[in-house]
Amino acid sequence: MSRAGQPSENLDGSPAVPFDQHVRLLADYIEEYLDDETLNEGDQPAGFEVEGRLGVIRDNYDERLKLPIESEVLLKPPDDDEFSYRFDPGVSEKQFQDIMARLKDMLDLSAAKTDSSAPTPSQPTPPKRGRHRVVSAKQEITDDEYHRSPRHPNEAVRVTYPHPKPANAKPKEFTRKQNLVTLNFWTGRDESDAPGTDEEPRHLIDFRIAINLEHREIVCPSPATLTFARTRNRQSYILQDWRIDSTVVQSGKPRADMQGRTYELEVELNEDSLREQVTRKKQGKEHRLYHVLQEFFGVLRDWSSFLNLHSAPISVADTALAMPHAQEGAQDGVKIADLRDCAPPQKNVEMYLATIGPVMPLIGDYLFTAVAPALMEADRDKEKETQMQTDGAESDKGDQAMNGQQQGR
Repeated sequence: MSRAGQPSENLDGSPAVPFDQHVRLLADYIEEYLDDETLNEGDQPAGFEVEGRLGVIRDNYDERLKLPIESEVLLKPPDDDEFSYRFDPGVSEKQFQDIMARLKDMLDLSAAKTDSSAPTPSQPTPPKRGRHRVVSAKQEITDDEYHRSPRHPNEAVRVTYPHPKPANAKPKEFTRKQNLVTLNFWTGRDESDAPGTDEEPRHLIDFRIAINLEHREIVCPSPATLTFARTRNRQSYILQDWRIDSTVVQSGKPRADMQGRTYELEVELNEDSLREQVTRKKQGKEHRLYHVLQEFFGVLRDWSSFLNLHSAPISVADTALAMPHAQEGAQDGVKIADLRDCAPPQKNVEMYLATIGPVMPLIGDYLFTAVAPALMEADRDKEKETQMQTDGAESDKGDQAMNGQQQGR
């Protein structure tokens, strides 16, 4: 029997593995590395990070990687000799705006309000239908400097300051990331990759998942060790099991004016929640590990497929809904319909309920616009016929009564 938030059991009672092999692979990696031995290898306990971000997988010619595959695939790690590529994080400004608009449909911010009407943690309310409830939301602007690590030459330490960075400012934090696992997901072939087309590629969006350790390593910042600097304007939405970070980054070369803006979209798993689910799984207790990871993958896939669907020829912000009033003034071409906004007229709904049944269909425009009106018209014709028969019968009775009276005279 299935349990809420957990995959079903097999017939013999053993826990069923998730149907998504990538979810299971990520779960195996997390179980392998999320332990005290790994986290306590350094001088201080390290943080455990599992993050996913959007970007484009590019080849050596800075073009999106081309493969003879139509759908999502997990790539083997890049190899300079056999299979070379790189993941270029970030999306365009337009894509960033489209995802920010989509978050309004994905997230329920009612529980994140700070006024007196907001529910407290001890009095939780269920999230709005089809939405993820946000526990808290915050915006933060920081100045980040990346300095070479004296003990780890191939890694950098991120030194974070409040923005704008005051003179003689003390850093808020020191962070050095150590990558353990990287999974690069290529989302499918661009339409312009098809044979015989010469159009400019419109580059689909891919995504990457990384497992990292976050070490606190204090360094002495100096111009000699500075390798990179940037300003981050980040909006974060914190949920029960994960968080969403949407960041506008202003970056530039060391010791130069800040220039060049990029847009980043990330999803990060909650370490405490992840640790709890892994512990319960190892102890043989009911757990939500696979459920949490399926949601994590679901957000990344939703974002990438949403952007890939709407990236050409029209973005979601420019499309007209497939309703007559919404298409007035729309440009000629393909229109993308949001079926959630395509409600039938109330008159048709009433006819449907009266003639077909009390249960509304998920997709049933034909039932509303054709079948129900036809049945309603048939009912009206039947009523007219019945009324005519009734009127005829009453007329016959009247004639018979009149004839009887005349015969009596």
